[in-house]
Amino acid sequence: MRITGYRGHKIWWFLLIIANAAWPSALSAQRPKARARFFHTQVIGYFTENGVKSGRYTIKDVATSGAATLLTRLDYAFGRVDGNQCQIADRETALDHAYTDAESIDGTADPVGPNRLRGAFHQLQELKRRYPKLKVVISFGGWGQSQGFSSAAEPDHVREFVRSCIHTFIEGNIGSIRWKAA
Repeated sequence: MRITGYRGHKIWWFLLIIANAAWPSALSAQRPKARARFFHTQVIGYFTENGVKSGRYTIKDVATSGAATLLTRLDYAFGRVDGNQCQIADRETALDHAYTDAESIDGTADPVGPNRLRGAFHQLQELKRRYPKLKVVISFGGWGQSQGFSSAAEPDHVREFVRSCIHTFIEGNIGSIRWKAA
């Protein structure tokens, strides 16, 4: 299988293979079997919210391309940091867009009505159901969304910042929508 990246107006899709040779000198005295316990190859897919928004590379494409079977992690980019809080960068894309049954990873349309999880986050939840060993993480920042990060990382604010990330992305408390991370 070949996964290609697009440049320019299209989406960049990167697969990163993290080498097992990160600290060879630290473990050189250990037996090879003991060393194997410490290192595992990680295959990380960098997935931009722009790909979802443009429709050029969707979460369904991660599954149908076969990438999901190769990945150990999917890094969703980006969340935003503002006011020492973790925030959704693009609410319409992440939460509000209703996927049709044809666009959805599981073949069923996103739920209708107020206070229902839809959008990219719902599709990520469905991807996790289909590939339970796949870890989904989120990156914060990007070109225009990292200005609040320095303040959030200050000792006086970091506890509040971490609490807001857990509240939003792990516990799933986003405004009036309540969901649980898979």
